[in-house]
Order: sequence, then structure tokens, then C-alpha cells
Amino acid sequence: MEYMGKKLTKFEKRISLDVATQYFADLTGEEMDIDTMERLAFGRIPLYCVPRQTGDVSFFVGFYETKVQELLSRLEPGEDADESMSRAFISSGGALEYQFVEHELPFPITSPLLGLDTSSTPTKNGDIYWFMFSPNSRQLVPFSSYDVDAITITVCPKDVYRLAMQANSDEDWPENHEGLCSKQLIRNNAASHKEPEVEISGIYIRPGTSFYGLHEASDAPEGEVELVDVEQGASAYLAISGMIKMITGISNKNQASIQDFIYEEFGGARGTSQSKLQKLFAKANAAAEEARKG
Repeated sequence: MEYMGKKLTKFEKRISLDVATQYFADLTGEEMDIDTMERLAFGRIPLYCVPRQTGDVSFFVGFYETKVQELLSRLEPGEDADESMSRAFISSGGALEYQFVEHELPFPITSPLLGLDTSSTPTKNGDIYWFMFSPNSRQLVPFSSYDVDAITITVCPKDVYRLAMQANSDEDWPENHEGLCSKQLIRNNAASHKEPEVEISGIYIRPGTSFYGLHEASDAPEGEVELVDVEQGASAYLAISGMIKMITGISNKNQASIQDFIYEEFGGARGTSQSKLQKLFAKANAAAEEARKG
């Protein structure tokens, strides 16, 4: 996404946080960076996410938990679901048996305890589990809403404009205790259309939250999950980053060899593949960098 100036940006449905940063700076005349934009936006305006495009069109597909379990039952005993996801969810005729398909989702959404490193949204009919799908590569990919390599956070230009006008006003002061939960209506693509539209929601966030603070649960309004910006939420990532630094500092090991050791030590258990550990280490190092800034 490219910034097109404050006159044309208002015609966009969504803009990335990078563009929102430039837009807000243009509207207020203040210097801005994306970290500051995050703290201003999170908990004050609705947030959404879209698959990060890397030259291949992709979108989100969703399934109720019962459908996920039904499809996973096709796997052979002991077969890793993360490695065989596409084969389990795509029929022999090449059709993807999805129940929901969306180009964007509310942000952030939760990471479920289903044995899969993917994300979910609550509904009154049960959680919907989401994956990214590319029609060209025919790959169904689990993702975390905290994986900046997988998703791009977006906002509505009108909401950014409202924040900027509030910043420009000497009378309009923000309510910093309220918080916000992004919601969205999605269409059911299953054969049964008893409820053609279903409401999904993100996680309740209080103002002042930043991206790397979205790890620790706290009290929230009844029926909602809240993630707030607290230091202890990143403690596990900081511990991992600290141990990586210590090991690489006193030996000839690098991050790749540490990942190999973990994989072999635990017999290739789920979650210890090189790709999973690379993502984990990247999050840990990012959290450490953020902590050093503060």
C-alpha cells in the first residue's frame, strides 16, 4: 500500500499502519513513526488484518471446529497436521471444503489450543478456525495474528482522520480507559444457510496497547477476551532471546544449530520444526528489541 496524500486516502476502504502513520502526520503536522501510530490506534479504532501479499493472491478460509476435526480425521495416525494441512482439507478432486472465505478479519484474533498453530474467532455457534489459502499454490497455511510476516494490520482512513482531528483539538480529550473490540459480519458459504451471516470479533484491547504487548490476558467486559500491554506478556519471549544470546556468545552455535538441537532433543515433536522455531525465535528477538527501546 502506498500513501496517496490526504485528499485521495479518504477514498480507500482500508490502509496499512504504515500508510496510516503518514496520513496522521500529514493531518496533524506532527512527526510520526509506526510504533507511535500503533499506540494511538490500538484500543481506540477498529483494527483489521489481511494476508501479507508476496506476489501471490491469498485470502482467509474458515471452518467450525467440528469441520476441522472431521477433515483432520483423514490424516494417517501420527501424521503431522501442520505438514499435511492441504491434503486434509482439499478433496481428491481439488476442491477446498471451506465454510467461510474472507479477504480481511478483525485484529487481533486468538491462537487456539487445537494442536494447530493457527487463529480463531468466537461466534455464538462456536469458534471459527482460520487459515490462509492461495488458489495458485493450493496451499492451506496456519497463521498467528501476531506473525508480521503473515498478515498486514489495516485501519479505516475515516477512523485515522477522527483520531487526527481529536489530536488537533484542544477541547476533545480521549477516553483512555474504555478500550475496543473489532467486530465483523461474515457470510456462511456452507451448504446450509440457516444463518447466512455470522458476527465474529477480535480481542478486546485497551488504549495504549502496542503490537508486542498483545500476549497477556486480563479482565475484560463479560463475554469478551482482552489482551493488554503488559511487560510480563513478553517474558517468555525475552527469556528465549536471552538464552539464544548467551548460547551463541559462549559457543560456536548459531540460531540454526540451536533449532536443530531442539528438534532432535524432542524427537521432532509438533511445534519443533525449523519453520516453527524460526518464527518463535523471530518473535523472541523482536520482543527483546522492543524491550531494549523501553
